[in-house]
Amino acid sequence: MRLYVRNWRCVEEACLDLARVNILAGKNSSGKSSLAYAAYFLSKLAEWGDPDALARQLFASGLEGVVRRSDSAPHYPLVLEAGEARFEARSAKEFTVSGPSPWGESFLLPSGRVAALKYSQLLSDFLSRSLEAKPGAQLLLALAGALGELAKSLTAPPLLLFLNDWVRLHVGKSLVERREVGDTGIALLRASTLLSLLEFRYVDPFMHLELPLHEAPDGFVDSLILMQVIDKAPRGSLIVIEEPESFKNALLLIKLIKDILLRAVKRGLTVVMTTHSDLVIRAVAKAVEEEMARPDNVAIYYLERSEERPWTAVKRIAVYEDGTLEEYPHADEVIVALF
Repeated sequence: MRLYVRNWRCVEEACLDLARVNILAGKNSSGKSSLAYAAYFLSKLAEWGDPDALARQLFASGLEGVVRRSDSAPHYPLVLEAGEARFEARSAKEFTVSGPSPWGESFLLPSGRVAALKYSQLLSDFLSRSLEAKPGAQLLLALAGALGELAKSLTAPPLLLFLNDWVRLHVGKSLVERREVGDTGIALLRASTLLSLLEFRYVDPFMHLELPLHEAPDGFVDSLILMQVIDKAPRGSLIVIEEPESFKNALLLIKLIKDILLRAVKRGLTVVMTTHSDLVIRAVAKAVEEEMARPDNVAIYYLERSEERPWTAVKRIAVYEDGTLEEYPHADEVIVALF
């Protein structure tokens, strides 16, 4: 499937042929998240119906904030295409949305997912205890005010979308209706209520001590998030993952990437991952070498920007049947910096 992006954030024009598992690599601020979020944005448009509100939940700015700009001038049209789905904005107020999403469902796993889920679960436990204690009206008002302030950080873009996708995956209903999306207090309170229905426990492998989610190691929590979405998402879904390497040692990361690839191919998922880790790329290549997946099941893209060329340039890195890769850009820079 082809993803076409034009005049979106730092992307002037890009075209990606998406495989089952797609890796977007490159230096910081090269446009990895921008391209990954473009696919998620397009997939959610039919559900939301309001591209400006959806853009605010992804980037804390409306369409005027996501259109490519140079010298403070916006460059329209902004175009996103995948399958039969197409979005074109000719201005912040003039746009068209056509065609169904090529993905039945879509799930966003942004970089702040572990903290958002941990604190939401912690808040859920706190609320449960507070309600059992039956506090007075004044205490309830004070608590509501404090929650409203806390909600501003816990449900900041794009974390509300993550919590919404996570709860919908497990409970079958959304946190908030689109019309309520500006009320983060409502979102967080509803998230806490729904999360109280879910029981996640961590058992220490050495002490056999059982811990609640908010006390569990971050690497365990992140692995749980990633694999539960991969395993529970309906067939044909889109899953966008930022930095799967977070909180994990090399061996755990390699196993996780192989598991994601194997399940994505088996279940017909489209996974888009952004990464700063060469281990993610090498793990995918190793999986191809071990015949866990074919070369056409994976697509590795290297993204690059510079002062001379400020708009994202995209280069596909070929993966061969023996697990070797086409020459990887800037690998020599890393070697020189280390040795």
